[in-house]
Amino acid sequence: GTPGVNQKIIIRVQCTNVQTLSFDTSFAGSSDLGLPTTTTGSSKYDYMGFMWNATSSKWQFIAKNFGF
Repeated sequence: GTPGVNQKIIIRVQCTNVQTLSFDTSFAGSSDLGLPTTTTGSSKYDYMGFMWNATSSKWQFIAKNFGF
């Protein structure tokens, strides 16, 4: 579907080994919080939070908490 204005999404990843992450052009980091490039690995949970910006048509990266 089509994301709504200020819609949020949280992505949770769990991997036994460190994995490389890549994002397409509909995702954007900021000068303060860049998009992550790897997961933690070791069967830990990594959380990434995004908010939809309808003006730029991008999921903007707003939160990260890795290693649970």
